[in-house]
Amino acid sequence: MNNYRYFLLFFSFVISISSFSQGDDCFNATSLGTLPAPPACATGGPGNTLTYNGTTIGATAENPYSALTCMDAPAADVWVSFTSTGNELDLNFTSGLGDANIGLYTGTCGALVGLFCEASNNGSISTVLTPVVAGETYYLQISGQNATDFANFTLELASINNCNICLDGASVTTNPAPTNGFYLPNTTVEVCVVIDSYNEIAAN
Repeated sequence: MNNYRYFLLFFSFVISISSFSQGDDCFNATSLGTLPAPPACATGGPGNTLTYNGTTIGATAENPYSALTCMDAPAADVWVSFTSTGNELDLNFTSGLGDANIGLYTGTCGALVGLFCEASNNGSISTVLTPVVAGETYYLQISGQNATDFANFTLELASINNCNICLDGASVTTNPAPTNGFYLPNTTVEVCVVIDSYNEIAAN
């Protein structure tokens, strides 16, 4: 009986540790899978919304800390990943955080390239991120205003097909690749953007 009790205590301890570490950095990002497919054109509006209820409670700030320029740093952050199905991303974020910070990245963990950065001082963000590429996997870094700003949050993502966007497909590479998502001061970086698919619109 005593052994059984110790096993339950140990099992509960392992679960609590796992729940804190899940999504706490890019390599352990919570996968949200592929977003629902949107209608053929933006006139049809976004596709069905994917809703994720998460938390930064128990999250820690990495050291060294990686964040895009508009974000508070360092801060307790969590990461999620998803695959886009359109060329725009409709994002709605609500939370009890003091500040809300969201960074969108492409690439792979350890060699991420920052694309967009959104921040607010009321814990909520609503924005359309454009352009993104259908079929590409992206990472979102979510945080508050500092290393002790913890709260539950709701993230809503929906893909959009905007037929008035020229760019359909592109990739960004950097040389050298960033370390943990950032560069040391005075680093010379070569950025290469390859456009592999586009729609001609008027003279664009």
